[in-house]
Amino acid sequence: MTPWFGIVVPQATPRPVVERISGALEAALATADVQQKLDIAGCEAKSAPLGQFADIVKADVAVWAGVARQAGLTAE
Repeated sequence: MTPWFGIVVPQATPRPVVERISGALEAALATADVQQKLDIAGCEAKSAPLGQFADIVKADVAVWAGVARQAGLTAE
């Protein structure tokens, strides 16, 4: 598994607001300053289209839920 960071909003957030946030994040990730800071931290900036990011989240939740079940972990 590769760790990742992402921004999420409530499901009821209007699509234009989601697209504006997404565009602002894309623009920030493209700046030299942000790229330099990510490089120093050992991170690689990658973006994913909105639908693809949702699929990544769902897939990772399924994987880690399975790991937790196999390990017998429960929420407290």
